[in-house]
Amino acid sequence: MLARIYGMPISDTWKRIHFLEGLGLVRVVLTFIARDARVLYFYQTGEPVTVVAEDAPSVYFQPVA
Repeated sequence: MLARIYGMPISDTWKRIHFLEGLGLVRVVLTFIARDARVLYFYQTGEPVTVVAEDAPSVYFQPVA
């Protein structure tokens, strides 16, 4: 669904979602198998984070304490 909404290839969308999962920013809250054998994953955001962007070309995330 996200791939269709943003016009991205499905493989790129999965890579980005798994990257966010690895950072702990999103997590799977429900896995649903539809009648037509499609597997749907429902995600929820994790804990609040602060996005820190410096002058360098890097961005990192800090958990809000």
